[in-house]
Amino acid sequence: MSIIRRALLALVMAAGISPAFAQSAPPPVPALPDAERRTTYTISGSTCACAVNFALYGDSTDYGSWIEVWLNGALIPSSSYTITSPTGTLGLIPRPITDAILTFNSAQTGTVQIVGARRPRRVSQFAENRGVAARDLNQAITDIVAMLRETWDKTNDITGRVVLAPPGETLAMLPSAANRANFGACFDSSGNLTTCVSVPSTTFSAGTGITFTGTNPTVISASIIAANSQTGDYTIQPSDCSKTVVITGGLKTATLPAAGSVTSGCEVIVKNGDTTRGKKTSNFPSDVSSILWPLQSVKVKAVAGAWVTTYKPGRWILPTTTEVCVRQDGSSSSDGLGNGTVAADCLPTGQSAVILIGQQWDGSGYSACNIGYYAGGTSTFNESVSMTGQSIGCYLTFNWRGATIHTSNGPCFTGGDNGIAIFNMNLGFVPILQCNISNTVGTGAFYCHQTCIYDVFGLFEWIPSGGNDHLFFADAQGRSVWSITGGSLVVGDGAVRAFDSMFVCDAHCAGFQISGTIAFSANVTCNRVFDDFGGSWMNTTATFSGTCTGITTSRISGNSTLITNGTTILGGTTTAGTGGAGLVCTSKC
Repeated sequence: MSIIRRALLALVMAAGISPAFAQSAPPPVPALPDAERRTTYTISGSTCACAVNFALYGDSTDYGSWIEVWLNGALIPSSSYTITSPTGTLGLIPRPITDAILTFNSAQTGTVQIVGARRPRRVSQFAENRGVAARDLNQAITDIVAMLRETWDKTNDITGRVVLAPPGETLAMLPSAANRANFGACFDSSGNLTTCVSVPSTTFSAGTGITFTGTNPTVISASIIAANSQTGDYTIQPSDCSKTVVITGGLKTATLPAAGSVTSGCEVIVKNGDTTRGKKTSNFPSDVSSILWPLQSVKVKAVAGAWVTTYKPGRWILPTTTEVCVRQDGSSSSDGLGNGTVAADCLPTGQSAVILIGQQWDGSGYSACNIGYYAGGTSTFNESVSMTGQSIGCYLTFNWRGATIHTSNGPCFTGGDNGIAIFNMNLGFVPILQCNISNTVGTGAFYCHQTCIYDVFGLFEWIPSGGNDHLFFADAQGRSVWSITGGSLVVGDGAVRAFDSMFVCDAHCAGFQISGTIAFSANVTCNRVFDDFGGSWMNTTATFSGTCTGITTSRISGNSTLITNGTTILGGTTTAGTGGAGLVCTSKC
């Protein structure tokens, strides 16, 4: 045989053998695991590309008839994802598909559940009058058992997902949709589900937080929302959509995640479940206050990639005993509702407490909004506390619950425009005030302007700041009552100190009254005790101990009045001055 003929014969034989090597049998059908046909993933900003992790037996390519896909508890349509296989095209590769991949059309965030949900059908049969291959039988039978397992997982009476009666009981047919629409679901005397045709009393409880009122109710509260209880700092989760998150456990922080991390339309109620402490709010809309006060709630909704407020609580209606705790080493982010023992539970300044009360509290009547000064840190407050206007439903009361020092370049306390404040210094601690360090004319440690009202009780130490300084300066209908009890109001600290007039009533000051003892330390130089002019009125029963170098007569002028009640004024009095003479009386004038 020639070499050419042998070559041709070899080519023919190779061509005939090649198809046998190119074709391969499908892999064996695996046994069906005794496990739920469900796979769970948690993703964030991802299209998933997740393995299905159980065999798929469905024919054709309509994978929406093979599985269900749930995202954050909601069933997702099959048009929102694809099923692929690295083995090849779905319609051509052998069944079962054991390497199926789920991919969302767009990035998603939350909990993904892939659940077997094969729609039963058989569009082709085995050829008759011949044997059936073992693989074909295994595929068909395992497909059937897989569907049975999926049904069992839904309906078995231990861990199923449907409403079932106990063994031996049956449930009656529900009323038609037309007859049950917009009605409540109730159990009748036989234990069967039916519409609520009557309510047994004025209010019918249908579970925690759910009540029906009246007869034949057809409208149920629009916000029947499940609760999520937390006892610490908490960040809202995608699973909290349509829930009420109740936070307890003291001063904690509720944080909203980026609105884009939850589904659009996600609405959450955040409630402070405590009765004595606030909850800080983080990343909430700007119209939500920084503190969610006891028992308050706020509702927010994710709209177009941003959180918006759909309900906010407004001002906190105060219990009568509420007090803001202030310590020098306190925290500006605190609710201030501590008891003074922990710095982080208090605010750092009296001014921050005044602003908080003015912006967020409601005293619900003519009662006290309390501010407590506590020792802590340096116990020195370098600030001017300004109170302009009235607080809502209450007047400010400052309680000294520790030995503190108050310094300021200007007044330590300023009130005006109907501002009302009580200074309670009779709780066993003696604060020290060194104010108006700039020694400015026309002001003092306490400045009361424009119908302001100041009442001072107890005792303290005042360190004057110079020849222009005053302890109290009131004008334009300011009014004040001072009741020095438990000791003496001490002026000076032994160092060289000076002031002009101790108490000044100017320009129609509406009234100043003082009782108790004023004690001067050594080395204090002053001008006078009282300066009453501009049609003002003063009344004193105060007594004095010690002396003040250079003191002159108290000036009562400009049609003003001083009632001495028979007491001796240190330095005496004069009725001469600018605007004409005044009047000094021992009792009534």
